[in-house]
Amino acid sequence: MKLPHLVCTAGALLAVLAPPAGAQDALETVERLADSGRFTDARTTLDRWNADHPPAERVPASTRAHALLLAARLTVDPTAAEETYQAVALSYPTTAYAPEALLRLGQGLVALAATGQRRGAADRAVQFLERLVRDYPGNEHRGSAWLWLVRAHALAGNTQRACTAARKAIGDGMTSEDMHDMLIVEQSIACDA
Repeated sequence: MKLPHLVCTAGALLAVLAPPAGAQDALETVERLADSGRFTDARTTLDRWNADHPPAERVPASTRAHALLLAARLTVDPTAAEETYQAVALSYPTTAYAPEALLRLGQGLVALAATGQRRGAADRAVQFLERLVRDYPGNEHRGSAWLWLVRAHALAGNTQRACTAARKAIGDGMTSEDMHDMLIVEQSIACDA
C-alpha cells in the first residue's frame, strides 16, 4: 500500500471516529453551565446540540453517551432521568459515562426506596450499584457506589449484606477520608442490626 493511500485511509477513519467539529466543545459548555447553576442555559444549549446531532447522525458513542448523561442530569422529570441514565449504562457500557449513570440510577432508586414510593426500588438499586463496584474497579465513582450500596441493602432489608458490603468497602481503599468515615457509620448501623 502506498503512503498517500494509507494517509487518505487513516484520514477517512479519523473523520468517522472523531466527534463532529465542536460537538464535544458544546457538551463541555453544557457541563460548565450546569455546574455553575445556569440550568436553563444548559438545557437550551443541550437542546440545540441535540437538534444539530439527531440520533440518526453518526456521532461517537462516547459523545452520544455524554449528551445523554447531561440530559438526565438536567431533566426535572425523575422518570425521564431514570430512563436516560439506564440508556447510558446499558447502551454505552464501555464509555467513561456509564459508571456515573449507574451511580445516579442507584442513588435515585435508593431515594425512592427510602420514601416508600416504589416497591422493589432498593433491590434494583443494589443491581446497578453492584455492577458499578464490580465492573469498574478503578473508577472515581466507586467509593460513592459502595456507600449507596450499603444503604440499598439496608433498605431492602438485607442487613447482613449491608454489613458485608460496608466491610468490603472499607477494605477496598477506594474511598476518600470523608467517605470512609461515612462507611464506618453505615457499618456500625448495619452490623449492629
